[in-house]
Amino acid sequence: MISYNLNIKRSLIAFFILLGSLSFAQVAMEKVLVEMGTATWNNGCANEVAMINQMKADGLNICVLNYHLNDPFANQSANQRASFYDIQTLPFPLVGGQEATIGDYSSYQSLYDASYNTPSSFTLSTSGHFSQDSLIIEYSIEKVADFANNEISAFLAISESGIPMQWFGQTIVDDVERAMSPDGNGVSLDFSSTTVINLNTKFTLNDTWSLDNMELVFFVQDIITKEILQCQSVSLTEFAPLPVHAFFQADDTLICGKEFIQFQNNSTGNVENSQWFTPGGTPSESTIFEPNIQYLQSGTFPVKLVVSNSISTDTLYVLEYIDVLELPNMSFNAFPDFCNDQESYELIEGNPLGGNYFGAYIDTGYFFPEEAGLGDHTIFYRYQEEETGCSDTISQIATVHFCTEISEQTQEFPFRIIRINREIIFIATENKHQHILQIEAYDIQGRSLVQKHFGLDENKSIKISNIPSGNLVVFRISTESKIYQLKYLLK
Repeated sequence: MISYNLNIKRSLIAFFILLGSLSFAQVAMEKVLVEMGTATWNNGCANEVAMINQMKADGLNICVLNYHLNDPFANQSANQRASFYDIQTLPFPLVGGQEATIGDYSSYQSLYDASYNTPSSFTLSTSGHFSQDSLIIEYSIEKVADFANNEISAFLAISESGIPMQWFGQTIVDDVERAMSPDGNGVSLDFSSTTVINLNTKFTLNDTWSLDNMELVFFVQDIITKEILQCQSVSLTEFAPLPVHAFFQADDTLICGKEFIQFQNNSTGNVENSQWFTPGGTPSESTIFEPNIQYLQSGTFPVKLVVSNSISTDTLYVLEYIDVLELPNMSFNAFPDFCNDQESYELIEGNPLGGNYFGAYIDTGYFFPEEAGLGDHTIFYRYQEEETGCSDTISQIATVHFCTEISEQTQEFPFRIIRINREIIFIATENKHQHILQIEAYDIQGRSLVQKHFGLDENKSIKISNIPSGNLVVFRISTESKIYQLKYLLK
């Protein structure tokens, strides 16, 4: 009897030593898996989103997978998981593989605490890379402590969040299970001859998914008790570079000729290169990420964007994307000659009638030559087509001439003009003591050529270098008592 009790005591000691060693070898749960059978047509599912959002807001360490049934996000994997859990009604929330009470946050919290505080006998690790439109994943499950039940499976899923949708007061759909690999039944694990199982798989990606808003969820589950034994998640952006998907838009694709379109490059993924093809536009090709393209001619034009990085290339081509309306047919008749002493002139040269004149020295359809002064002045005419709303602007030069009446040289002109090469010398012929204070020279259009002031003893000469022989020059000679004017033919 004593010997029997001693054996029992020794056995108990050995058991507790073994149990302690196993407990020490186990690891903490990384995250707790929250799952839900759901559908966007079900009001209760929208209400249950609040429970999951509250868990996130409270900082609970969770992974989330929502299995959509009979709605636009449904897929085969979701149906397989619904069958596994025998989901008959919606919503159907689960925390750590155990059913939670609908609308009861304390139930969610209690199941979370139980799962998160239960040590795990498994560690998980993943690595991966993109190849065109596929995600290649290498993953590993290591058994770090004994586990009584050998019926366990590994599951890999990718989820997407931030999908715009209006449903029962919600504006987005989060944590949508998009795919599971190989499917929703997972991969059965056999640790009978090893402690580490290495696997690999491939996800084929849909080009409508936003990879920036997607996660890889990796978990191990007891198939009998449905308990989640370990779980982790990682953003797909960790597997950079992301494959690219070309997408663009413009704020306004119906424009008038000569207008610019600012293109927006909304391509996803790690875009390294952008090549735009915009026939009919200027420029017709560009490598700028978001080019500003001008369309001069009317018509309908295509746009193509090619984006690429080190692992992928994608193209978006829209055949009839830009519509350019025709500008009004305009003309601008020639102006008459304007004189420097003309006060105003009503502008009537622009066609079609009804447009607006603008520019310097223009006011309410009038040009003011006297105020503008000698020389060339640009006048603009703008007309808007009422039917299309398109407008155009044309311009031409108005020239103000020096129109003061000038006689040929007479006996009253008291100076003799001598030209030696390009130097013109003025010599007093009547009153040698009449001092020239200033000499001005203009061409026949009134443009100033020379203006020179003189001292009393200074030689009265000027140089004209930009008017060839055979052209008329107008001289204005200012003395102490009078101003003389002369039209002089350069010989």
